[in-house]
Order: sequence, then structure tokens, then C-alpha cells
Amino acid sequence: MSDFLPVILFICALALPLVTLPLVIAKRRKIGVILLIVYLGTYAGLSLAGSYIIANHGGMDWRKEWCPKFLVEEYVAPSGRTKTNVTIIGAVFWPCICLDHLLWHRTTEAEV
Repeated sequence: MSDFLPVILFICALALPLVTLPLVIAKRRKIGVILLIVYLGTYAGLSLAGSYIIANHGGMDWRKEWCPKFLVEEYVAPSGRTKTNVTIIGAVFWPCICLDHLLWHRTTEAEV
């Protein structure tokens, strides 16, 4: 069970804004809209402060990935490859990160 604890915590952190925000909006519309604006505004600020990081996902697979400030971190795997990882705070903003990567900051091949 202890091996699955980080996975369960990650899924809970990921689902938290997706579950609570619609409930708050349904009960208290004004507060819900304000929370949604704060949530999206916070992500927009962190995304504007972000940068592209070149990461290796195996072999000659080098990619430029958009990493919002404080939400995605760069690390070196035991194999010596540079990779990216979502932080705990990044898990809360995971829906925004996915939408950002899908619409604006696409992951591209890096020229090394």
C-alpha cells in the first residue's frame, strides 16, 4: 500500500481543483467566479515567468518543453538524461499546464 501512496496523493492533488471549483460555483456563484479568476490568473502569471527547457527522453529524442515557473522542474535522471517533472504545486495546475501545452506552448524537437 505504501508504494501507491504517492500516486494516490498525486491523483487527489490533480483532481482537487476540478472537483471543488464546480461545487463552489454551483453554490456560491460570485465566490466561485472569483476563485476561478484567481486560479487562472495565478497560472497565467507563472506561465509568463516560465521558460523552455531542453530535455532528453531517451536516445536522440531531445525536446524543448515549456515549463511554467515553480510548476515544472528540471532534473538529471540516474541515466544522465535531463528530464522534467511536475512539482506538487504543478499538480494543482495540471489542467492549465495541459491546456497551455495544447494551445500555446507546444513541445517541439530541439536541435542539439
